[in-house]
This record gives sequence, structure tokens and C-alpha cells, in this order.
Amino acid sequence: MQHVGFTSFSLAGIAAFCLATFTAFAEGPKGPSSGSGFFISPEGFIATNSHVIRGASEIQIHHQKKRYIAKVVSNFPDADIAILKIDLDVDSPYLPITSSDSCRLGDDVFTIGFPNPKIQGVSPKYSKGHISGLMGLHDDDFKFQISLPVQPGNSGGALANSKGLVVGIVTSKLDRMRMVELTGDFPENVNYAIKSSKLLAAAQLTRDLALPSTSLDSPDGVIERVRDATVLVKAQFPDPTTFRATPVKNTKAPKPAKSTEQSLVELVHSYLKAGDSDSTDSQLNYYGGQVWYFDQGLLDRQHIEQDIREYERAWPTRSHRVLKGPTVTKTGEGYTATVTSEFIVADDMNEHTIEGTTSFEFAISPDEKWVISRIGVEVKR
Repeated sequence: MQHVGFTSFSLAGIAAFCLATFTAFAEGPKGPSSGSGFFISPEGFIATNSHVIRGASEIQIHHQKKRYIAKVVSNFPDADIAILKIDLDVDSPYLPITSSDSCRLGDDVFTIGFPNPKIQGVSPKYSKGHISGLMGLHDDDFKFQISLPVQPGNSGGALANSKGLVVGIVTSKLDRMRMVELTGDFPENVNYAIKSSKLLAAAQLTRDLALPSTSLDSPDGVIERVRDATVLVKAQFPDPTTFRATPVKNTKAPKPAKSTEQSLVELVHSYLKAGDSDSTDSQLNYYGGQVWYFDQGLLDRQHIEQDIREYERAWPTRSHRVLKGPTVTKTGEGYTATVTSEFIVADDMNEHTIEGTTSFEFAISPDEKWVISRIGVEVKR
């Protein structure tokens, strides 16, 4: 579950915040991100949320007092599903996955995970509830609304039915304070899970992964089986103070001209203008080869392009206006530019319109032309 604050959002994340849904638990780019996961085969394959491990330089799996280093074998950011693998000397416990098509409104479900591990500890925690909606936020057909209480760190945990079969992956919750602003009332246990049909599809596309049968040897000990197959996922990130981007040729951003500061001011204005819906330019043209990108860690241009496209699909009407800055500062890695801009975005039916103020920070590294190597945003309303 994400927290609002500086460098807390991607472009698509701004849209998600303004619709009052949190989707990741992270302590910021200088610290680790943690979530939950679960074994889906005895060969050490683990399912979790993509946002839990996004941009990580190392992924640690903690299971039964042992620590393992995992590799990502499949990642589907659009579905928010990642499949990891660790090497084991013996078969791992695992949870069978059943189709979410069989789920009904009101079905009993539960999850076991590692909420707020720095505060609540690293022993697994149990939470139960019901499927309170067969669709997610704004009738998202790929998610359930669920009533079981979840906290930061539950992301990626298995949503299991009363038989211990996986019917989903816990992924997000409504922001209570944001909903008070919108409705004047606190939501109670309005949370979301990705349907297992998406996980089954992801598993089919994962090399060397053969899912076991959904049959169970015994109906007894359901909670214990889910607990034993659940893991703590910790994602480590590179230190941004030691990071230097690898710029790529930029055909849009201006070259340094009479002064470096003026060139960077022009770059920032051009970048913001490229985010408007009436622009023929693309904000992708202003990024380096690898970028410390909002809360997502170190991303390449392919993943940044996916985020930009998702944001533009969600908000086809967009405009920005500079209120303050840009202020350009020389740093050891290049230059930093800070600007405060006013934005307004709307969906294709103009049913949802969002206005607010964002403060961007750019870390800009020089090559033949200037490119952005680090960017964050703080949303203020």
C-alpha cells in the first residue's frame, strides 16, 4: 500500500491516488520494500505483486527462518503479477490455484501475510472476510472487492477460499483519508484482490512452470497449509545517491545553449508541455536509458513507456501550467530542477476530473543532450 509523499507516485500512480486506491507498501527509494508472496509449485516458484518488487536490485525471500535470493522469471506489470523462483534442496510447500470463475458473492476468504513487518513483526498474520464484490474499483473485471482487513505488507499474499485454494492475490485498498475528502465518510474494509484467472494466465506464460493439481490430500489444516506456503518478500533498491544514469540520444530535449540553467528551464517547460493531451510530443523523449522513476526504483525506457501509456489511457484530457520555477541547482551528478505545476486531468467521459498541484524534481545528466535521470512528484490538493 503506497503512502502519499515525495517521490511516491508514477504518472499512472497519480491517477490511482486520485481515485483513492493504494497499491504498494514501500519505505521510499533509500529503503527496502516488503510484501507477501506464496509458493505455487514445489519447485520453488512464488507468486506476488509486481509492484512489490518493481525496480529492485535484489529480492530476498524469507521462509521458515531461512533467507533466499530470488530471481524474477515472469513479470506482468499491467496485471500487477510477478512470478519469482528460488533454488531449494527439497520440495517447497505450495498452494493450488483454482479458477476465480467459480467464486460467488459472499464467499468466505482469508489471507496470511506479513503486514507492517517492522512494527508488527515477521511472524505471519491471519485475516479473514468475504468477497464483497465480484468486480473491483470502477467495475474492474479482473479484481474482487474483499472485506478482510489488510495492511501495508499484505500485498502479494494469497486470497484463499475455505478449502485453501487460491482464488486471488491481495493487491490494494482504498485510502480512508482520501475517501473522507471525497465522500465525507470513512470506508470500512474496502480492499481489492486480483482474480486467480489472471494468475493462471500468467503461470501459463511462465517458462518451466507446471502448476500442480488443484486437488488436496486432506481438507484438514487449511490455515496451516496456507501459512506454510506463504513467504515474506523483501525488495532491496540501489542507493540513488550513487546512481548515474546511462543517457540515450534525445531528439526532443534542447541542447545547452547560452547557459546551462536556461537550457534546463526550457527542458522542464517542454517536458511538462509534452504531457498535455494536445501535444504531439511525448514525455518519453526526455528520459535517459535508465531512470530513478518515482517510487518504482530504477526503470528502463520500456517500463517508463508502459507507465506513460497507462496514464494517458486513463486520463485522455490533460493540461499543466507552471506555477513556480523551475529552480536549477548544480549537483555532483549533473543538475537538479524543481518545478511546481498545476494540473487538471479528466477521463474519456469527463465523469472524473482531478485538479491539484504537483512538485516535480528532475535530476538531469548531461550527454550530447540533456536527459532526465531521476524524477519524483508530490501531490498537493
